[in-house]
Amino acid sequence: MSEPGKGIAMTDNADLEEKLRSLAIERKEEPAGKPRRRRWPAVAALLLMTAAGSAVAFPGLRGSVADTVTNQVGQFAGMWSEADPVVKASAKPGEVRTADRAPTPTPRPAIQTARSVPNIVGSGHVIAPKEVVVQSEIPGRVDRLGVDIGDIVRKGDVVAWLDATEAELALEIAQSDVELARSEVNLARAELAAAEGPIARLETLVDRGTASSAQLSDARLSAQHLAQAIAVAQRKLDTAQLRVAQARATLDRHVLRAPFDAVVVERPAAPGMLLSSGEDGGADAAGLMTLMDVSEMFIDVDVAERNIAGIRADMPAEAQLDAYPDRKLDARVVSINPRASREKGTVTVRLKLETADLTGVLANMAAKVTFTADRQLELSAVDIYRRQ
Repeated sequence: MSEPGKGIAMTDNADLEEKLRSLAIERKEEPAGKPRRRRWPAVAALLLMTAAGSAVAFPGLRGSVADTVTNQVGQFAGMWSEADPVVKASAKPGEVRTADRAPTPTPRPAIQTARSVPNIVGSGHVIAPKEVVVQSEIPGRVDRLGVDIGDIVRKGDVVAWLDATEAELALEIAQSDVELARSEVNLARAELAAAEGPIARLETLVDRGTASSAQLSDARLSAQHLAQAIAVAQRKLDTAQLRVAQARATLDRHVLRAPFDAVVVERPAAPGMLLSSGEDGGADAAGLMTLMDVSEMFIDVDVAERNIAGIRADMPAEAQLDAYPDRKLDARVVSINPRASREKGTVTVRLKLETADLTGVLANMAAKVTFTADRQLELSAVDIYRRQ
């Protein structure tokens, strides 16, 4: 016979269990072949967004934040795969499942990239080193000019004429002296020929005894004097001919010619202008005109002393003129001045413009030159990220 209290307790427990079973929710089995939704990519994305916000708020912690997030995401992905039955089910017999592998730490980026050293920049001006001021070698007056500013001249072209009236007169006088000296030579030769004829007859008469030896000696002496007169007359003729050559040279100096192919860049002279001789240092410094050879153009730039070690002969460069900011000109280093400027702390470097078309490029134009550096520095991807 059971105890009444004990029976009531068992009945109450049975009723409670039945009520709990009625409240339980039965789970439906997922169909085979339908994988469960993986939520770890969303969680990983949330972690990455959190890390990015921390990096922006604290720039000094970018490197440590990036390493920590990378390791945490990798570990989280491994743990989720271990707990995910879909991953386990996808492994075939004999294969090592992803979840079974030990988590591998993600290494830091070791990518190496090259960063060029900043190019060296210098400023200067365009120059044409072959330039000459045309001056007169003799004093005189400008008669006329054959060129104007901007005209292109070739070597030997006449650029100016001086008044040559006196020079032409001097040439005529010299030519007249030549004719006079030539006449004297001819006269002396004729007299010598006339004197030599009696000598032969006197020699015959002396042999016959009809003429004296004294007469023969006088005739021979006279012929010798005439021969000397011919020599003197010939020397006078030579001197007169030299004077003609001198007069012609002086006359030629009244015509000024271009010494080389060039362009007229200045022309201070004008017709009627009086000139002094350029040989005695009394000529006007401005001269008649200035000619410049523009077939080859150069640029002289000032480079800071601290950068001169990075420049070498035959080094390529790129020039940019202030007058044409959108136009790039190829250049190359031809020389480096062996002396630095104490006042400016710079060294002058000369470059030759190698661009074929130099249309519009004028001397004294301001220019900026960028020297192409050939040195490089190796930086890691993390260093580049931190420098951004």
